[in-house]
Amino acid sequence: MDFIASILNSSIFPYALGVVVLLVLYQQLAPRLKINVGSGLGMEKLIGMLLGPRFAAAKVDRAVARERKAGNYLEAGRLLEDAGQLQRSAEVLVEGEEFFAAATVFERLGKAERAGELYLQAGDYKKAAQVFVDAGKPGRAAQLFLEKGNTLEAARLFGLAQQFDRAAELYGKAGYPLRAAESFEKQGDFKRAAECFEKHFDDNVTYATTYSSTAQSADHKSALQAGRLYEKAGDLQKAYQAYSKGSYFKEAAAAQMALGQPARAAELFMRAEDPERAAQAFEQAGDAVKAALLRGEVALKADRRTEAAAFFKRGQDYLRSADLFEAEGLLPEAAGAYEAGDSWLAAGGVYIRAGLKDKAAAAYERGADWETAGKLYDEIGNGRKAMEMFGRAGLSFKSGEAAFKAGDPERAIAQLQRVGAGDESYRAATELLAQLFIERGEAARAV
Repeated sequence: MDFIASILNSSIFPYALGVVVLLVLYQQLAPRLKINVGSGLGMEKLIGMLLGPRFAAAKVDRAVARERKAGNYLEAGRLLEDAGQLQRSAEVLVEGEEFFAAATVFERLGKAERAGELYLQAGDYKKAAQVFVDAGKPGRAAQLFLEKGNTLEAARLFGLAQQFDRAAELYGKAGYPLRAAESFEKQGDFKRAAECFEKHFDDNVTYATTYSSTAQSADHKSALQAGRLYEKAGDLQKAYQAYSKGSYFKEAAAAQMALGQPARAAELFMRAEDPERAAQAFEQAGDAVKAALLRGEVALKADRRTEAAAFFKRGQDYLRSADLFEAEGLLPEAAGAYEAGDSWLAAGGVYIRAGLKDKAAAAYERGADWETAGKLYDEIGNGRKAMEMFGRAGLSFKSGEAAFKAGDPERAIAQLQRVGAGDESYRAATELLAQLFIERGEAARAV
């Protein structure tokens, strides 16, 4: 009796009773009504259609229970998955330690982190890591690769997780100083980043090759990056050394300027073919001459010839200055440049061409061309200077004649008396001397 009572109280009793009733009705009515249910519609499906989803669910539960009892958890999970019961499917698979299958179901549920843990339990750490990355947990994935000894991939994932310090350390240990440098830079550790860039340069660039500051290779540029990061770290001396290694002369020069070494900076700017900045550096170093010469070159290259000439004069390249001034038709300035360079005769000649006889005479005088100086002084009416110049030149007649014109009879007599009998000007000197004696009332001497 207890057994019968338990059946009557069972939750499935109404379904069982309904099935029996339907079966009896079907057997009695089917031949009369000749219902064509088609070859694809069996009794079980028909009952399912009549009793609704609760019957289907109960059927799945029974099948699942049967498979679990048989220890076939993978099939039990598949039945639940096919029935759309993903959460139960995953739980059943975990219960049966079918971790890989459970992980795939949790992925379908959108529970990536749980899926990753299960992939890990299944022994597929690469799949687990990928799921962790997809779940926004690259640090967890990185740790997995690190534990498995895959240092390089761990470093990449730590970088993805913005754990740049750990990424940098791992890249360094793996022998990738360039990547380590990039990670240290992102971390804000500029000095260690610079050291790594410098190491990469030392390891990959041969010093037997001559490099210029325009080299484009990534390996070579690591010296430039090292220098810039040393500057950010406040170590200008190391920055200078890094720049110099890579032949980045302009940057090395700027570092020397910041270190208070303008003279060394100027030489480096010259090697970098930056004469304008080299001139500024020479100026700061107190070498105005070199600064002017460089500015002259800059102006000449830009076809500012007059400006270049002025700079060359200040730079004591007087010949180039004079040539440029003369080529531009600036004769007084050209003559002035010759004078500045003590080229007095050249200056005198240019002053004559410029129509400046007084300056020409002075230039010839300083150039010890006494005769030409005397002629010029005589032409401009400066008899006293003409007499002096002719006297220095040993031209006694001309000197006396100039003194006579200047109204200095005593000097005129003294110079004319020096003219020898064999001199071509002796007769003219004698006549002028006689005239002077007559004017002084010395007729006997005149005779």
